[in-house]
Formats: sequence, C-alpha cells, structure tokens
Amino acid sequence: MKKIYSILAMLCFGAASLSAQSASDIQFVYINADGNETGVVADNAVITVNTVEGDPNDEFSDPFISSGLAIKNVAANGRRVQLEYEITAMPNGRHDICFFGTCLSDNQTGKQTYPRLSAKGNIIGLNALKAGSVTSLQAEWYFTAEGTTTVVYKANVCTATGETEDKVNPTYQVAAQGPTVTVNYVYGETGIDDVTIDNPVATEYYNMAGCRVEAPENGIYIERNVYANGKVATKKVVF
Repeated sequence: MKKIYSILAMLCFGAASLSAQSASDIQFVYINADGNETGVVADNAVITVNTVEGDPNDEFSDPFISSGLAIKNVAANGRRVQLEYEITAMPNGRHDICFFGTCLSDNQTGKQTYPRLSAKGNIIGLNALKAGSVTSLQAEWYFTAEGTTTVVYKANVCTATGETEDKVNPTYQVAAQGPTVTVNYVYGETGIDDVTIDNPVATEYYNMAGCRVEAPENGIYIERNVYANGKVATKKVVF
C-alpha cells in the first residue's frame, strides 16, 4: 500500500511541476545592436524588418537582415525553452538561427525546431534561461536578391520527462506553448507591398514594459494594429 501511495505522490508532484510552467514565463522582446532590451513584443505580433547589415554590392560580403528579437525569462526561476519556427516564404538565400550559440541553417520553407529533434523524435539538448535573462534568437535572413522572407517563431516552455535517450541525454516535453511572433524580412522594393495592410480596425498601445496604456503620453510606445483580415502588426512610435 505504501508503494502505491508513493507512486501516486510522485505522479501528483510531476503533474504539479508541469502545471507550474506557463507560457507567460517567457516573452519575445526587441533588442538593439548592443543586445540591450528595448521593448516587449506583443503575442501574435507581425513585424517587418528591413535593416541590411553588410554590403549587398560587395561580392565578398554576406549581407543579412536580423530579426532583432530575443527571448526573456520573466519567471522567478530558470526555464528551458524550445523554439518552433515555420519558414512560410523564402524566395532566395537562407535563414540562420543561433539561439544558444549552435547555428542551424535552412534554405527552404517548412517547419523546424531549435534544437532539432533527435533521430528518435525526442526533445534533447535544451539549455536553461536564467531568471531575468535576455537571450538573442540571432535569427537572420541571408539574402542573395530582393524579396520577402516570412518566418513564424513560437517559444515553448519545457520540463524534463525524467527519462533519457540512450541512457545519456535527458529528454524534455513541452509544458506550455507560446508566445508567437511573425517576422517579415524585406530586402529591396520587391515584397514591400505584400506586407502593407489597409487601415486597422483597432489600435492598442503598450509601454516599453509591455503594459497596455489607454492614453499614451510623451515617450516611446509599441503600437499594435489589428486589421479586418485578422492580421496583427506592431511598430514603435514616439509621442
């Protein structure tokens, strides 16, 4: 009987541990060239980036456009994060992501994860984000011609399963999904019209801490526009 109680207690503890993880534990944030946080990205935001780094006219250069995004752990304790991303459009070049130093490169559309799933389909090799830490996605489009590349990023909070793969690598499971952000990487004139949308049906403002404000005053805010077709776009504005 004691063994049964022990097993039940362990199951309850595992369930409580799993439920303690929340999608609100992490958030996408904007960072500048120095890696400093400059604002919170609203969940399900659609953003456009077009700042070119490198010289497209230099044959020895490898020009790219950065997402300018990072993930912040706002929980009181460390969190292990898996990234899911879907490249829905990429007319040329490649998409690189180096979230924790190891870079993954894709030259075609499709769904991927960071890190990649193991050969057995397990989530392994997850690094932990310390409480309060901000870690750059280092997600970039290396283009070879004009166009628009679109990537949807989603961050998942994971917990250990208590098992290992091949008795070596701990395996993890997704405990909470979200948030999500869509990034349009735009180079040149081609594709700009594709991400231009008509007047919004609703507009919201958030301060740089991610809190919604009804009447923005002097300062920098994130403007969140909702459109009739269901798309959401955000941008920084100054009042």
